[in-house]
Amino acid sequence: KANNRGLSPITPNYLTNLNGVFMTNMSAFHHFTKALGMLACISSMYGCVSIDNRPYPANWEKPSALADGVCPDINGAFQIASADTKRPPGLMLLFWNSQDMRSWPDNWLDLAGKHVVIKQSKDTLQASFVAASRIVAEKILIKNAENGYSCTKGVVVIKPESFPSQNLLGYVDEEYQLFKSSDGLMIVRYHESGGGLGLGIIPMAGSDTRWDRANPYRQP
Repeated sequence: KANNRGLSPITPNYLTNLNGVFMTNMSAFHHFTKALGMLACISSMYGCVSIDNRPYPANWEKPSALADGVCPDINGAFQIASADTKRPPGLMLLFWNSQDMRSWPDNWLDLAGKHVVIKQSKDTLQASFVAASRIVAEKILIKNAENGYSCTKGVVVIKPESFPSQNLLGYVDEEYQLFKSSDGLMIVRYHESGGGLGLGIIPMAGSDTRWDRANPYRQP
């Protein structure tokens, strides 16, 4: 039976977030309703199909028209707090996952001056997470390489490295698209889709698309 309350497939990042270790831009209420939807799906024993694909906000700037394969300029430093919700956005998800963060300082969420610096060259994308005036983590992505990035229709496309889900026997596909607006905001599209057997027995499928923006970071 269908469920349109925002339930998306369980992914490692989502499971970690439920444990309070990793935070995305989604509200606590959104997580709560997802968890309730998951419990309802499991208890029904019939399976679930969930679609929560949000349209691009009508009043946001559109990406520039560029030839296929040509990358937009996304160089800059960006806050990790969402420009719209003021919650930590999924901008971090583009480059680091919960496995990476195990080596970070335990108090990284409390450090001052948290931001992400993106440096772009012809065929590489370097991201640095900076906090307390030092680099906490770096990641380099190679253009058109596995677990790297590509460019199409005026956006940079990143497909992060996937990890087996603990509760879903099937597939989960994640993709992020990003570009920088003329006023310097980073605009990000997050998309997840997948399907399989929840807990090995419950048929599940879902698709989830959401949008966020990150303000430029300016040194205090």
